[in-house]
This record gives sequence, structure tokens and C-alpha cells, in this order.
Amino acid sequence: MENVADALSVGLIGLFLCLTVRRTGTLWFAIGFHFAFDFAALSLLGAPNTGNMGKAAEGHLLDATFSGPDWLTGGARGIEASALVFVVIALLFALFHFRHRQVRFPIPRS
Repeated sequence: MENVADALSVGLIGLFLCLTVRRTGTLWFAIGFHFAFDFAALSLLGAPNTGNMGKAAEGHLLDATFSGPDWLTGGARGIEASALVFVVIALLFALFHFRHRQVRFPIPRS
């Protein structure tokens, strides 16, 4: 069920998480971000996901509906296959870059 937009967005989110590790020097931000993203999309909003055959996970908190063309909503692939996710990822890169400018990993040698 994957498509090019889904693969690109997942790859870019992976690169963003690599940036967070390099700038913070720890995995904790990346782990927390990944958990929060998945929790919000699947457990709170009940967004469809390819791992669940394009259906919302059972037991989600909100009963959100996603209407519109697949390129805008992600369709059965979920919000990470949406065209809007690229804008969000670009903002994440920019905001994190300006908030955490110093490279902390690897630890500089004296």
C-alpha cells in the first residue's frame, strides 16, 4: 500500500530524527518524538495506517474523519502520505535547527 510520498516522508522524518540525535547528543528526543507522533496519529486521531490495511486502529480516542483527495489527506496510507506532511517536516527541521544550534554528538575531543 506504500507510495512515493509515503516513502519520502518516512525517510525525511528519519533524517530529522538523525538531526535531533546529532544536536542533542541523546536518543531521548527522537524516541519521544516518534512515540508522540504515532500516539497522536493512531491512538488520538484514529488516522488510517498501512500497517492496519488502511483502517483506523480500534479503540482510538477521537472519531476524526479525513475527507478530500488522497494527495491532501494521505488516504488509506495515513497522514504521513499527505502532501501537507512535507510542509510540517520542513518546519520541524527549521525550528529544531534554530533551537539547537550546537552539535553535541559525537562528543568533541579536546
